[in-house]
Amino acid sequence: MRYRTRLRIALPDRPGALGRVGMVVGSLGGNVLTIDVQEVDGPAVVDELLVDLPEAVLPADVARALEAAGAGTLLSAKSGAAVPDQVVRALRWACALTSAGPYGVDDELERAVAEVCGCSNVWLAHVEQARPIEAARLALTRGRPVTHRTGDPPAALGPVTSAEVWLLAVPDARIEPARVALVARPLADRFTVTEIERVEALLSLRRLVAGTSAIAV
Repeated sequence: MRYRTRLRIALPDRPGALGRVGMVVGSLGGNVLTIDVQEVDGPAVVDELLVDLPEAVLPADVARALEAAGAGTLLSAKSGAAVPDQVVRALRWACALTSAGPYGVDDELERAVAEVCGCSNVWLAHVEQARPIEAARLALTRGRPVTHRTGDPPAALGPVTSAEVWLLAVPDARIEPARVALVARPLADRFTVTEIERVEALLSLRRLVAGTSAIAV
Protein backbone atom coordinates (compact mmCIF):
# COMPACT_ATOMS: atom_id res chain seq x y z
CA MET A 1 0.00 0.00 0.00
CA ARG A 2 1.14 3.55 -0.74
CA TYR A 3 0.00 7.02 0.22
CA ARG A 4 0.43 10.48 -1.27
CA THR A 5 1.86 13.40 0.67
CA ARG A 6 3.16 16.92 0.11
CA LEU A 7 6.63 17.47 1.53
CA ARG A 8 7.96 20.99 2.01
CA ILE A 9 11.74 20.81 2.05
CA ALA A 10 14.46 23.44 2.53
CA LEU A 11 17.52 22.56 0.49
CA PRO A 12 20.71 24.32 -0.66
CA ASP A 13 20.26 26.50 -3.74
CA ARG A 14 22.97 24.84 -5.80
CA PRO A 15 23.13 22.44 -8.76
CA GLY A 16 22.30 18.83 -7.93
CA ALA A 17 20.52 19.58 -4.63
CA LEU A 18 17.08 18.63 -5.91
CA GLY A 19 18.52 15.49 -7.50
CA ARG A 20 19.81 14.38 -4.10
CA VAL A 21 16.37 14.87 -2.61
CA GLY A 22 14.90 12.70 -5.37
CA MET A 23 17.53 10.03 -4.68
CA VAL A 24 16.64 10.00 -0.98
CA VAL A 25 12.93 9.65 -1.74
CA GLY A 26 13.71 6.88 -4.23
CA SER A 27 15.92 5.03 -1.74
CA LEU A 28 12.92 4.84 0.60
CA GLY A 29 10.78 3.34 -2.17
CA GLY A 30 9.04 6.61 -2.94
CA ASN A 31 8.29 8.40 -6.19
CA VAL A 32 8.34 12.16 -6.84
CA LEU A 33 5.24 13.21 -8.82
CA THR A 34 5.46 17.03 -8.98
CA ILE A 35 7.78 19.79 -7.78
CA ASP A 36 6.75 23.35 -6.94
CA VAL A 37 9.44 25.92 -6.09
CA GLN A 38 7.99 27.94 -3.23
CA GLU A 39 10.75 30.38 -2.31
CA VAL A 40 14.42 31.18 -2.73
CA ASP A 41 15.78 32.53 0.55
CA GLY A 42 19.47 33.44 0.38
CA PRO A 43 21.57 30.27 -0.01
CA ALA A 44 18.52 28.02 0.41
CA VAL A 45 15.39 27.21 -1.57
CA VAL A 46 12.06 25.88 -0.32
CA ASP A 47 10.46 23.29 -2.60
CA GLU A 48 7.14 21.50 -2.23
CA LEU A 49 7.18 17.95 -3.58
CA LEU A 50 4.15 15.77 -4.16
CA VAL A 51 5.34 12.20 -3.57
CA ASP A 52 4.02 8.66 -3.31
CA LEU A 53 5.50 6.75 -0.36
CA PRO A 54 5.19 3.16 0.87
CA GLU A 55 2.75 2.91 3.78
CA ALA A 56 5.54 1.86 6.13
CA VAL A 57 7.61 5.00 5.41
CA LEU A 58 6.59 7.91 7.62
CA PRO A 59 7.45 11.59 7.05
CA ALA A 60 9.78 11.31 10.05
CA ASP A 61 11.70 8.63 8.16
CA VAL A 62 12.05 10.97 5.20
CA ALA A 63 13.25 13.77 7.49
CA ARG A 64 15.95 11.55 9.01
CA ALA A 65 17.07 10.28 5.60
CA LEU A 66 17.32 13.83 4.22
CA GLU A 67 19.38 14.98 7.19
CA ALA A 68 21.65 11.92 7.03
CA ALA A 69 22.33 12.52 3.33
CA GLY A 70 22.82 16.26 3.79
CA ALA A 71 20.10 16.75 1.19
CA GLY A 72 17.85 19.16 3.05
CA THR A 73 15.46 19.70 5.94
CA LEU A 74 11.83 18.59 5.98
CA LEU A 75 9.72 21.58 7.04
CA SER A 76 6.26 20.02 6.86
CA ALA A 77 4.31 17.06 5.50
CA LYS A 78 0.62 17.22 4.59
CA SER A 79 -1.84 14.93 2.92
CA GLY A 80 -1.50 15.09 -0.84
CA ALA A 81 -4.52 13.02 -1.79
CA ALA A 82 -6.14 14.21 -5.01
CA VAL A 83 -3.92 17.31 -5.29
CA PRO A 84 -4.25 18.64 -8.86
CA ASP A 85 -1.67 20.45 -10.95
CA GLN A 86 -1.07 24.07 -9.83
CA VAL A 87 -2.43 25.50 -13.09
CA VAL A 88 -5.55 23.35 -12.79
CA ARG A 89 -6.01 24.53 -9.20
CA ALA A 90 -5.71 28.18 -10.27
CA LEU A 91 -8.30 27.73 -13.01
CA ARG A 92 -10.68 26.03 -10.60
CA TRP A 93 -10.35 28.90 -8.12
CA ALA A 94 -10.98 31.42 -10.88
CA CYS A 95 -14.09 29.54 -12.01
CA ALA A 96 -15.39 29.26 -8.44
CA LEU A 97 -14.90 32.96 -7.72
CA THR A 98 -16.43 34.21 -10.96
CA SER A 99 -19.45 31.90 -10.74
CA ALA A 100 -20.19 32.52 -7.05
CA GLY A 101 -21.75 35.94 -7.61
CA PRO A 102 -21.51 38.95 -5.29
CA TYR A 103 -23.07 37.15 -2.32
CA GLY A 104 -20.99 33.98 -2.43
CA VAL A 105 -17.63 35.21 -3.63
CA ASP A 106 -16.22 35.86 -0.13
CA ASP A 107 -16.95 32.29 0.98
CA GLU A 108 -15.25 30.94 -2.15
CA LEU A 109 -12.28 33.23 -1.59
CA GLU A 110 -11.80 31.99 1.97
CA ARG A 111 -11.89 28.39 0.73
CA ALA A 112 -9.32 29.17 -1.97
CA VAL A 113 -6.99 30.95 0.46
CA ALA A 114 -7.28 28.02 2.88
CA GLU A 115 -6.27 25.65 0.09
CA VAL A 116 -3.36 27.87 -0.99
CA CYS A 117 -2.02 28.04 2.56
CA GLY A 118 -2.91 24.50 3.59
CA CYS A 119 -4.80 25.50 6.73
CA SER A 120 -8.32 26.32 7.88
CA ASN A 121 -7.54 29.40 10.00
CA VAL A 122 -8.60 31.98 7.41
CA TRP A 123 -10.68 35.14 7.79
CA LEU A 124 -11.59 37.65 5.09
CA ALA A 125 -12.12 40.78 7.17
CA HIS A 126 -13.48 44.16 6.17
CA VAL A 127 -10.97 46.97 6.69
CA GLU A 128 -12.84 48.27 9.76
CA GLN A 129 -12.70 44.81 11.35
CA ALA A 130 -9.04 44.38 10.50
CA ARG A 131 -7.59 47.69 11.72
CA PRO A 132 -7.46 46.75 15.44
CA ILE A 133 -5.21 43.77 14.54
CA GLU A 134 -1.52 44.71 14.52
CA ALA A 135 -0.52 42.67 11.46
CA ALA A 136 -3.47 43.99 9.45
CA ARG A 137 -2.83 47.57 10.56
CA LEU A 138 0.79 47.29 9.39
CA ALA A 139 -0.29 45.74 6.09
CA LEU A 140 -2.81 48.54 5.47
CA THR A 141 -0.26 51.23 6.35
CA ARG A 142 2.43 49.75 4.10
CA GLY A 143 0.05 48.73 1.33
CA ARG A 144 1.49 45.24 1.11
CA PRO A 145 1.35 41.84 2.87
CA VAL A 146 2.79 41.47 6.35
CA THR A 147 3.63 38.38 8.41
CA HIS A 148 3.65 38.86 12.17
CA ARG A 149 4.47 36.50 15.03
CA THR A 150 1.74 36.56 17.66
CA GLY A 151 0.32 34.61 20.57
CA ASP A 152 -3.06 36.33 20.27
CA PRO A 153 -4.58 35.67 16.83
CA PRO A 154 -8.10 37.02 16.14
CA ALA A 155 -10.89 34.79 17.45
CA ALA A 156 -12.56 34.95 14.03
CA LEU A 157 -9.79 32.72 12.67
CA GLY A 158 -11.03 29.84 14.81
CA PRO A 159 -9.04 27.68 17.25
CA VAL A 160 -5.31 27.42 16.57
CA THR A 161 -3.14 24.45 17.46
CA SER A 162 -0.11 26.22 18.93
CA ALA A 163 0.60 28.90 21.54
CA GLU A 164 2.20 31.19 18.95
CA VAL A 165 1.50 31.49 15.23
CA TRP A 166 2.57 33.35 12.13
CA LEU A 167 -0.27 35.69 11.21
CA LEU A 168 -0.36 36.70 7.55
CA ALA A 169 -2.28 39.84 6.62
CA VAL A 170 -2.86 40.62 2.93
CA PRO A 171 -4.83 43.74 1.85
CA ASP A 172 -6.84 43.42 -1.35
CA ALA A 173 -5.34 46.64 -2.82
CA ARG A 174 -2.46 49.02 -2.15
CA ILE A 175 -4.74 52.06 -2.46
CA GLU A 176 -8.19 52.17 -0.85
CA PRO A 177 -8.35 48.50 0.21
CA ALA A 178 -11.74 47.11 1.18
CA ARG A 179 -10.75 43.79 2.76
CA VAL A 180 -7.83 42.05 4.40
CA ALA A 181 -7.20 38.32 4.23
CA LEU A 182 -5.86 36.98 7.54
CA VAL A 183 -4.30 33.54 7.84
CA ALA A 184 -2.74 31.89 10.91
CA ARG A 185 -0.25 29.03 10.83
CA PRO A 186 2.14 27.41 13.39
CA LEU A 187 5.62 28.91 13.73
CA ALA A 188 7.19 25.77 12.31
CA ASP A 189 5.36 26.34 9.01
CA ARG A 190 6.21 29.85 7.88
CA PHE A 191 4.56 31.42 4.85
CA THR A 192 6.51 31.45 1.61
CA VAL A 193 6.70 34.21 -0.99
CA THR A 194 4.86 31.99 -3.46
CA GLU A 195 1.92 31.44 -1.10
CA ILE A 196 1.65 35.15 -0.33
CA GLU A 197 1.68 36.05 -4.03
CA ARG A 198 -1.08 33.51 -4.69
CA VAL A 199 -3.22 35.00 -1.93
CA GLU A 200 -2.64 38.48 -3.43
CA ALA A 201 -3.73 37.20 -6.85
CA LEU A 202 -6.90 35.67 -5.42
CA LEU A 203 -7.78 38.94 -3.67
CA SER A 204 -7.22 40.87 -6.90
CA LEU A 205 -9.54 38.48 -8.72
CA ARG A 206 -12.17 38.90 -6.00
CA ARG A 207 -12.10 42.69 -6.45
CA LEU A 208 -12.42 42.27 -10.21
CA VAL A 209 -15.41 39.95 -9.81
CA ALA A 210 -17.06 42.34 -7.37
CA GLY A 211 -16.47 45.30 -9.70
CA THR A 212 -17.90 43.44 -12.69
CA SER A 213 -20.96 42.43 -10.68
CA ALA A 214 -21.56 46.05 -9.58
CA ILE A 215 -21.36 47.26 -13.18
CA ALA A 216 -23.78 44.55 -14.28
CA VAL A 217 -26.27 45.58 -11.61
